[in-house]
Amino acid sequence: MKQERLKVLKAKWQENWRGSPRYRKISRFDETLPMKTFAKCRDNLTRAQASTLFQLRTGHIPLNKYLHHIKHSETDKCPSCTQESEQHRKETVQHLLFECPAYRAQRHQLKRKLGCNARDLKAIFHNKEHTKALLQFVSQTGCLSTHPT
Repeated sequence: MKQERLKVLKAKWQENWRGSPRYRKISRFDETLPMKTFAKCRDNLTRAQASTLFQLRTGHIPLNKYLHHIKHSETDKCPSCTQESEQHRKETVQHLLFECPAYRAQRHQLKRKLGCNARDLKAIFHNKEHTKALLQFVSQTGCLSTHPT
């Protein structure tokens, strides 16, 4: 009876989760419930690294696009791009990892470690070694420590 009850509860939770607006964002990287791939990738990570990884996955990270959304920044634009060019791009996870010219050197090192998966976030988030390389990239850039939280 207990197993049946747990089975029913899990099915109901999955139904509610799939109806959540957050599911759409998370499912881009991990369709398993409850995010089994994330649980595997966070093994052997510090609490701070696991937190950064989760923030990268959800987009709820101290970058201007999110900070502007929660009214903690006056702009959603990337401060590095604003200074280096006339292109005022939104500071998003995608921009940080794949586009921002300020982190070209660090991105080159990341691409060497990731190989053909260098622009595939789903592949990066599903592999422990790629996840560690991603976290090392974020640490090397120092981009998250420059934003007030």
